[in-house]
Amino acid sequence: MVPASRLRKAWFRNRYYWQGISDAVIYLLTAEPSIRRRLARAFAMIGELLVSPARLGSLLLPTDDPARFTAKCHGWIIVGHIAGLLGRAGR
Repeated sequence: MVPASRLRKAWFRNRYYWQGISDAVIYLLTAEPSIRRRLARAFAMIGELLVSPARLGSLLLPTDDPARFTAKCHGWIIVGHIAGLLGRAGR
């Protein structure tokens, strides 16, 4: 049985955010990028979020629409990945 806490939007947001952190850790371990390359990748990903007001809005605005919520979750992966590249991953 799935705990009720895992059926809440906040759980999904956190889960996808931490997936982005995990993706960044894997990237850091396998590619061993320089600080400059890490920053370049992080800023490119930030640019992806900022280039589209709709994409940025999907992260910030609440929604009950399943497709928009899916887009929001995918956006949180990007946010987590950026955080991981910038140091949240502890490297």
